[in-house]
Amino acid sequence: MLKQSFYNVWESVDEKLFLMNTYTKSVCEIDEKYSSSIRRFLADPNSNQELPPEFVSALCSNGFVVEDNVNEVKILEYAYSASMHRTDIMQIVLLQTLICNCSCNYCFQHKDKEADMSTDMFEIFKKFLQVNLQDKRKLTLTFFGGEPLIKWSLIKDTYEWVYKLKNMYHFELETSVITNGYLLNHEVLDILINKYSINIVQVTIDGLGKVKHDTLKRLKDGSGTYDVIYANLKNMMKIIIENKSNTKIVIRLNLFNNTVNELEAFLSQFNDDEKQIIEVLCRPIFSTDAFCEKNTNILNSELFTAKAKLMGFKISDTVKIPGFYKYCEGDGGLNIFHIYPDLSIWKCGSDKSIESDKIGHINDDGYMVCNLVNLVNYLDHNPFKDDKCLSCIRLPVCYGGCPLNYLKYGKRFCHVMERSVYHMLT
Repeated sequence: MLKQSFYNVWESVDEKLFLMNTYTKSVCEIDEKYSSSIRRFLADPNSNQELPPEFVSALCSNGFVVEDNVNEVKILEYAYSASMHRTDIMQIVLLQTLICNCSCNYCFQHKDKEADMSTDMFEIFKKFLQVNLQDKRKLTLTFFGGEPLIKWSLIKDTYEWVYKLKNMYHFELETSVITNGYLLNHEVLDILINKYSINIVQVTIDGLGKVKHDTLKRLKDGSGTYDVIYANLKNMMKIIIENKSNTKIVIRLNLFNNTVNELEAFLSQFNDDEKQIIEVLCRPIFSTDAFCEKNTNILNSELFTAKAKLMGFKISDTVKIPGFYKYCEGDGGLNIFHIYPDLSIWKCGSDKSIESDKIGHINDDGYMVCNLVNLVNYLDHNPFKDDKCLSCIRLPVCYGGCPLNYLKYGKRFCHVMERSVYHMLT
């Protein structure tokens, strides 16, 4: 016996109809002439079917229809719990500098004091890695900032040390860098891709075109950045393709009052070979109240994602934690940390302004001194304890939303999801 998935969502985009499943992340464009038949099938998948067999097969294999005894919520909850308590992996978001070459007015990080990791602090951080990686199956290391490439020499030193430990302890290594892309010159790209085999390079584009991008992302002297960043992106693709590298490029598109047509115009600049190494991540800009009030894309970032997928691009889903998807880098289990230049440890980079909220620090011997109260409080935002989350078809997308908001205010901020309900025809 079959039943419709609880997590099916109907969306209308540019007068086209799409069926999405938030659990499997499948997206299907629906021809209007089959719409009624598909709706009737989903309402009663066990009745005599008027759909072609290949349609039925596609709907089943992509999770729009499941076995009647499948409890999707319980499966999600089990995976969530298992991932939260894993100890065989370590995920580090390493901020070796809080300095940035850009001055984006929406960025929360401009509130942080500018700081770099000193030589002494780096030596302690090396001890921390050696202490903690001896029994790990996998290390996921992300260079972030500020602009991480400002500390290029320190990134190289970190790689050399991590590779030494990898050869000693035989753990799996996955590395990435989140950058504005301005400093991704040929030398940097060659070393990252060909020497260190970096897995992911994420570059942020603000707006979908030179004018909008340069309005939002400028150097501190006021000059624009789009031309240099776009040229670096194209050069990176050339290096990856020519060297048959496994490096993937994530283009994070920060959406601010863009249209789907603008998205199509931007993405059409990349050829079929380039599409194979690109993942697209669409996100609205809403880090500040001013942007939140003005940004209509808060409602429809999923629509942009659907369009990018239809154009043949791979989609970078929410943050990938080994074995599961989470809301963000901070929404993870015991061994997921943001480490700052002063070796303080946090779950969330946005939380850095409140000193009392940190979950620990690294002492001079390389051991983590943990604030268990803060750690447990942060991990206690479990959406599967919340009736509203359990009844929400967007649960596999947001997993209860921002853990930091829940920690600070004791409630979930679901306004983005609630305001987009009018897009759904369940």
